[in-house]
Amino acid sequence: MNPSKRQQEETFFGDVEPVKKARLPENENDGQEKLQACEEEASLPQNEEQKVCQEVTEQKIRRRKVVLLLSYSGWGYLGMQRNPDAKTIEGDLLLAMKNAGILSQEYYEKPQMMLFQRAARTDKGVSAVRQVVSLKIPEGTDIQAINEHLSPQIRVVCMKRTTKGFNSKVNCDARTYSYVLPTYAFAPPGEEPSESFRISKEIMERINQVLKNYVGTHNFHNFTFKKGFKDPSAIRFMHTFTCGEPFVRSDREYIILTVKGQSFMQHHIRKMIGLAIAVLRGYTVEETIQKAFKSDPLDIPKAPGLGLMLEEVHYDAYNKRYGSDGVHEKLDWTENESFLNEFKEKFILKNILKTEEEEKSMLTWMTTLPGHSYSLRENRPPTINKKQEPLVEEQHGKEIKTECNLAPTTNLVPETNQNENVTSE
Repeated sequence: MNPSKRQQEETFFGDVEPVKKARLPENENDGQEKLQACEEEASLPQNEEQKVCQEVTEQKIRRRKVVLLLSYSGWGYLGMQRNPDAKTIEGDLLLAMKNAGILSQEYYEKPQMMLFQRAARTDKGVSAVRQVVSLKIPEGTDIQAINEHLSPQIRVVCMKRTTKGFNSKVNCDARTYSYVLPTYAFAPPGEEPSESFRISKEIMERINQVLKNYVGTHNFHNFTFKKGFKDPSAIRFMHTFTCGEPFVRSDREYIILTVKGQSFMQHHIRKMIGLAIAVLRGYTVEETIQKAFKSDPLDIPKAPGLGLMLEEVHYDAYNKRYGSDGVHEKLDWTENESFLNEFKEKFILKNILKTEEEEKSMLTWMTTLPGHSYSLRENRPPTINKKQEPLVEEQHGKEIKTECNLAPTTNLVPETNQNENVTSE
């Protein structure tokens, strides 16, 4: 018996899926509709144009884990970390990368998809000479294309390839910050601070002696806020804390304090410097620093934020392990020193010194030093000049009430002309 025509067709096509009939776009000249049609009708025989459009849509971009070295002036920015509806360094960086065609809209909106991570979080107004971010970006990315879409006060200095598991924050061994201030902040006790003041070698030696108290492992709960003595995260290690040589600009003498630590908390550096200045000015004794490492909450002044900048983040352990393996580069920026020094001078130091000259934030802040007790925060300041007394009493009562209900505060007299939230993680 001969099989029917239907049975013959079923036998022949039994292992082949039926071909779906394509619904072609009404306007064949519309490229967008052609692209949509070729994506939806994958089983259709394709002409050369359809094959190209499918390859483009399905192509995977090859990405590499790299670090970007950034230099930026934080003036006019609300910090490094990206925040909605805020002008931040990260926000401008990611937008520049998107505009340069390096990031898609999805990666721009969700930078965690490319494992984006900063080494240190600088806050409002704080600049960085050598900041590092790690991320995965398309192979062959041109950093000059990013810089073309950035403000001159933000530069991507160089790019280096790293290991797949590298994290700029986790792999960071230490961070170095510097703080530039007028030398009259260290004028001897009883001497009126003035712009004509010039620091002596003896005072510089005394500054280094006082700063040495911070070196080593200590409990810095008194140098931040919302951290108690028993909080293990308050224990930090400081490698070095030194005073540099003075320099003169516009007939004013300045000095730079440099601290290298494993990590820092919010207001940490500013409070260490604030207490050191108070010691040098004679408002408290040097032993107060050691007392601040103990359990009692102390009233410690917070220096202005203007002079603070991130100098460098360190990767010594990473460089030792991978820096000479023949595949990865050392995270060292020696070849960029000339540019970095020029950028620091033009966009960071120049702005700090100009602002200090105009606003005199350090001189204004120094008038608040007599209003601190440098002892238990609930105690009334022991020595206050009569002219200041009514203001301090009013502020003291207000601060005591705040301390009872909220997190401890540090200043009994309000500080003026300061940028808030300016230290790093």
